[in-house]
Amino acid sequence: MPARTLYPGPPAVACFIRTTVLAAGLLCLSACAGNAAKEPPAAADAGQGNQAHHAGHINDPWERYNRAMYQFNAKVDKYVARPIGVAYDKVVPDAVQHRVTAFFANLQEPRTLVNQLLQGRPVGAARTLGRFVVNTTVGVAGIFDPASGMALPRANEDLGQTLAVWGWEDSRFFVAPLQGPRTLRDFVGGFGDKPLNPTGYIEDGGVGMAVTAVRMGSMRAAAFPADRMRAEALDEYTFVRDAWMQRRRHQIEQRQ
Repeated sequence: MPARTLYPGPPAVACFIRTTVLAAGLLCLSACAGNAAKEPPAAADAGQGNQAHHAGHINDPWERYNRAMYQFNAKVDKYVARPIGVAYDKVVPDAVQHRVTAFFANLQEPRTLVNQLLQGRPVGAARTLGRFVVNTTVGVAGIFDPASGMALPRANEDLGQTLAVWGWEDSRFFVAPLQGPRTLRDFVGGFGDKPLNPTGYIEDGGVGMAVTAVRMGSMRAAAFPADRMRAEALDEYTFVRDAWMQRRRHQIEQRQ
């Protein structure tokens, strides 16, 4: 990777910014969900009783806090994350960007594997294991994706989805500081997924900072298509919230 794409600040600052970019990446994906999702059946949130679902229901009792935190995250994105994404997009050729995206996607396979097992899906877990082995070896550490051509499609599982499969379905919407839109369930699940991220075990501080910076630029650049949609929305917060929740419900329903 070109040295110019690396963020020169201390590791703590790099990690601070990385979480903001992860939120931007989720926003980009949420915009692609369209109207494909259906409302899941009624369920109980943590600390709440059962409540009826209806089409378009969004469980957002903390809206006042969420709006304030959304505005804070948006400012961090405007002055920190987006400029880094712009620089990355200008410096790194498109062909290389695709390879970077594939590399980081491959690093998510262990997380998916563990959660497929927790969801009681051994066939899917075996497929993910095969995909990870093939792409890590033949695909040169995941830079290339020969596994997709071998009928080993990529899945994307996390502990938030697993908790939903286990019964925690109607979780309230929550905007996490520097992490962006999610649900309370997904915020809790993130702590369980963290040990499954291979980049967290890099002991060399310089290498870890470089990997974080490249991933940061890659994910924020991928979110550029969503920027215009956010800007044109009558209520940006509502647009992001509804799109993200719709996408998340669709992901969960595919696994039930």
